[in-house]
Amino acid sequence: MVAALTAIEMQGSEAENREGATMKLCELCIHQQAIGICAMSRPTPLKMRCTDFTPGMERFFAAPADYTGLEQLKQMAVFFGLSGKELRRVLTLDETQRQGCG
Repeated sequence: MVAALTAIEMQGSEAENREGATMKLCELCIHQQAIGICAMSRPTPLKMRCTDFTPGMERFFAAPADYTGLEQLKQMAVFFGLSGKELRRVLTLDETQRQGCG
């Protein structure tokens, strides 16, 4: 019963990873400031959706050398609970990364 309740609660603004830690969409966005607030003055979204969401490669990978390709980026984004426009924005990071390297 408790596990089912936890799964329902997690459908809001946070995604739960396998270790039980929660993640907010803002953690993947370049607009999040060091003090944890949005530079665009937006409140923390209740779901994994935000009109000003701008993902950054540095938010997904600690070192640029860790990036192996589009499929890895897609798997990570889906794992974190992204879908729709937010997922498409993350997938454009691959194109930006390839243009920057070549």
